[in-house]
Amino acid sequence: MKRWLIVGLLFATSLLVVIYGVKASDRGFFMPEQLGGVKIVIDPGHGGLDGGASFGDVIERDITLKIAHDLKKKLEKKGAMVVMTREKEGDAIAEHAPGEKFGTIRQRKLADLKLRESIAIEESRYVP
Repeated sequence: MKRWLIVGLLFATSLLVVIYGVKASDRGFFMPEQLGGVKIVIDPGHGGLDGGASFGDVIERDITLKIAHDLKKKLEKKGAMVVMTREKEGDAIAEHAPGEKFGTIRQRKLADLKLRESIAIEESRYVP
């Protein structure tokens, strides 16, 4: 019984050494991520009622959102922490403060811009 226990323990140890060796051969195992510790705020322009420029069915707000999502994925793969001011089709107000009411479209757009600015400022604060 003791013999089988020792053989099993040696087998498990050998297996762990092999697994570690395979991981150690991966350069990323020892190297930190390229953008590790970096926080990036992405602000996909327009959104909601403000569609931006358009041509036929192509609307700027949709393009900026798609590009922002693609960029976010690429930056996160490199280790960056990414914050987006909006991740959905609506504007930043619809996503972060959906209950707010505004008298005019102009007031909403101004509040949306100020919200995006405050998100960027808040996320860029250094917190040790």
